[in-house]
Amino acid sequence: MEGTRNDDLSTVAESQDLKNIDGTPPKQSEEGDGGSNSNNEAIMAALKANQEWLQAKVAINNALIAMNDTPHHNGFFCVGQCEGQKTIDGEQMPLVLTPSAEGKDHEALVNAVKASREWLESKVIANSAVLLRGFDVRDAVEFNAVVEALGWPEIRYIGPAPRTHVHGRVWTANEGPLDQFVYFHHEMVLIKEFPEKLILFCEVPPPEGGETPFVPSFRVTERVLEEFPEVVEELDAKGLRYTLTALSKNDTKSMRGRGWEDAFGTTDKAEAEKRVNIFR
Repeated sequence: MEGTRNDDLSTVAESQDLKNIDGTPPKQSEEGDGGSNSNNEAIMAALKANQEWLQAKVAINNALIAMNDTPHHNGFFCVGQCEGQKTIDGEQMPLVLTPSAEGKDHEALVNAVKASREWLESKVIANSAVLLRGFDVRDAVEFNAVVEALGWPEIRYIGPAPRTHVHGRVWTANEGPLDQFVYFHHEMVLIKEFPEKLILFCEVPPPEGGETPFVPSFRVTERVLEEFPEVVEELDAKGLRYTLTALSKNDTKSMRGRGWEDAFGTTDKAEAEKRVNIFR
């Protein structure tokens, strides 16, 4: 449950270039007040056109799932929408999957996930993320059952965020102060063995905020290569080293307040050093 405020998500959405369906920017007038009105009308027309296009794509995806992918998920999932959803290279990001009329309880979801592992993984790869919404997954126990159903390997968390074990493979995302932000990052970037996938679950929605914004890393890489090629070349040639200094005990007043005793499962400094070297 890594969240930010509502206006942070809005800022991300508003920073995108506004385009028509064909990818061209909306026509803008260079005249005075009348030009401003024309510009506003063009913007509204582009927004409406893009909304209609997204709705059409959702309908097409539902039809394709029903026609072509039924053997993989038995008609259990339908394609939905969510606020902030983007379309990149013709694919929705994230892909929103909602329950069909056949049922939405967590046991039905677990069975559907087990029967659709390869199909779901292909969607995670194609769409960068999959959002399962509208299923009756009520707590960490039921969420853990869904995680286990996916069959993905577990990697023990090694990092600076203070976390609490809840059940099975489920941990809290961060025990730091709620007024601090969790910025864009790669999970466990400080070590050589990092998870390929991350699964998040919201048990109790916050009264405000709480969104989990994300960006596809390959797009960030493309932009960095375009705008800062010399920096990428230097990083590639020299490498990059992180130095993290941690207290012995956890400090829940910080988003990065996990102590080294908790992180490496020992109170002995020499043993902790040995375990650090394993992850380098």
